[in-house]
Amino acid sequence: MTKWIVKQENPSRYVRKLDAATAHKAVEIERGNAGKLVAAARRLRDSGKRQKVLIVPSRNIKVAREAMRKVGMSGTLRNISDTYRSHIAANNSTRKK
Repeated sequence: MTKWIVKQENPSRYVRKLDAATAHKAVEIERGNAGKLVAAARRLRDSGKRQKVLIVPSRNIKVAREAMRKVGMSGTLRNISDTYRSHIAANNSTRKK
């Protein structure tokens, strides 16, 4: 099991690039507001990886959960210090087909 040490966001504004990725896992770290969380969830959804992890500060957990449900993706949501982890199931009615 690989432990992710990455704790910085990708600073590029216009390039749809993930913060970290392996052959099967995509990781996105987002410290921004609700609009940025939705964009980060869309980047994860469109990554094509099997495992998707969205890492946010503890204060943004509820907003991030709603952002993941809004874009219709499933994945893992966790805080930066890795003391909270939750799996979010995809809402099939909003998922792209």
